[in-house]
Amino acid sequence: MPLSLMALAWILFLLFPKGKWKRSFLVVALFLSYTFTNMYLADRLMYWWEDPVSSFEDLNQYELGVVLTGLALTDRQPADRVYFARGADRITLAHRLYTDGIIKKILVTGGTGRINDEFVYPEANALYMYLRQVGVPDEDIILETEARNTYENAVFAAEIIQNRFREKPVLLITSAFHMRRARACFEKQELEFDTFAGDFYARGRRKYGLSDFVVPQQEALMLWTKLFKEWIGMIAYKAAGYI
Repeated sequence: MPLSLMALAWILFLLFPKGKWKRSFLVVALFLSYTFTNMYLADRLMYWWEDPVSSFEDLNQYELGVVLTGLALTDRQPADRVYFARGADRITLAHRLYTDGIIKKILVTGGTGRINDEFVYPEANALYMYLRQVGVPDEDIILETEARNTYENAVFAAEIIQNRFREKPVLLITSAFHMRRARACFEKQELEFDTFAGDFYARGRRKYGLSDFVVPQQEALMLWTKLFKEWIGMIAYKAAGYI
């Protein structure tokens, strides 16, 4: 991850005695520190990576909207409410699409991904609670509570789609930065679907200021970390045959 690479470069610079290697590690440490905290570079790269924004007016009608989890904190107590993290767009947009009549049913896919934690419950259950609270009837909500990652989201959702929504239009809903990996996983299951992205991180649709080029920013490091996670995920999924 970017922070680890920066730290390693600075540690090597401090450990090596004076000489060629020390100067080289200093250059590397400075370069990485500037690159990974530069808001302009991080934002432009995220803007390139993220799926483009779509207008509601440009969408067709779909029998099913598939929402990928990764937006709720299910280890919080009491469990009588939904604790949203970044990414809540995934479910709030799905609700908007449902109320606008663009999707007729909502499939929420996602379990816990944890072992031996008695306080953690499937994330799909938390989002079911939210959808019921905002008025979506029970018969229009479908839950898949076993998936532990994006690949399993696609596999388990594909089983439901092939059994109940074969040859019917489906819309995949997830965060913009996550859409490339999600799309690849669902395509691997030989599904036909359209996509609708939310939870945009890039600010590349506006002008940049001087501070974006010269002032180190924590947000830039966070964007790089998100990108590294997705790139490593794509490589690992490709190696495992998931995409």
